[in-house]
Amino acid sequence: MSPQTPLHAGAASAEQHPESEYAFWLDHARMLEREHPEHLAALGLTPEAYARLAIEPAMSIEESVAAGWMDASEGRILLGCATLEDLLEWHYTPEEAAATLRRQKQESACGSST
Repeated sequence: MSPQTPLHAGAASAEQHPESEYAFWLDHARMLEREHPEHLAALGLTPEAYARLAIEPAMSIEESVAAGWMDASEGRILLGCATLEDLLEWHYTPEEAAATLRRQKQESACGSST
């Protein structure tokens, strides 16, 4: 299971207590706005929008790419099907890119044999 980002950490229990989850994330977003206003500004979100997103179910990688929240090359990297060009675009060194491509190939070979 992958670690959750702060925007999606409350999603599982949001269905049970949406008002309290929203209030929690709104307080958190307001603290961010006070202490690190550049974070919400970089996301283009108000504290209210941040809180609403925090209690929504998380999107899949494919959905995030389709919605424009994630670059397609980043999605391919996360899905384990990156190209050399993707990796270089994301500032992998040639050595890191080669190692990543080898690992992807091995994982793909293992996945198809099970």
